[in-house]
Amino acid sequence: MLYFINEAAAGQRDLARRKLGDAYRGQLRLVGKRIDPFWEQRARDLDARAAAAFIKHCVRHGLADSVICLNRDGTPAYPALATPPQPDPTAGRAQWVEARRLEDGGNQAAAAEEYARLIAVEHDPATAVRPRAQAHIRCLAASGRKAAALRAIETHFDRQFATPTAWMAALSPPTSTCSMCSLRIPPASA
Repeated sequence: MLYFINEAAAGQRDLARRKLGDAYRGQLRLVGKRIDPFWEQRARDLDARAAAAFIKHCVRHGLADSVICLNRDGTPAYPALATPPQPDPTAGRAQWVEARRLEDGGNQAAAAEEYARLIAVEHDPATAVRPRAQAHIRCLAASGRKAAALRAIETHFDRQFATPTAWMAALSPPTSTCSMCSLRIPPASA
């Protein structure tokens, strides 16, 4: 008799387990029918935004801790990957080595003059104007000749830098160490 009671209890337990499983599966189907359209719509809304606007939206609404936007081919669209640095075409040239030595040695005024002289006399397309002008402007600013640095920016870059970050990029050193300098940027002439 004990055997039959145990079998009946086990049968009732299995039946209850099956009924509970069926109820949970029904609930999961119902929840799935509601959640799937929600996430599909959310993905469409997010895909419709430009990368920068998408990141701004995510930050403002606390949707994610970090965001990387991908192009259709899976490559990062935003933030963009940094381009690798190009080799310095002036690395082996004695005059440029001397100008860098002056700059690295802390003699910013003499380095600025040497860079200015090199810019004036050298017309090799391999040594692009931008890095030469950056070095000249950086040394002028570091030596306290801010007005001369601003004039050099206007001369070499023809006012193409409209934002303070772009102006600072023109002054950034070529190494990973960066010393900040403060320049008062005059308003653009009309």
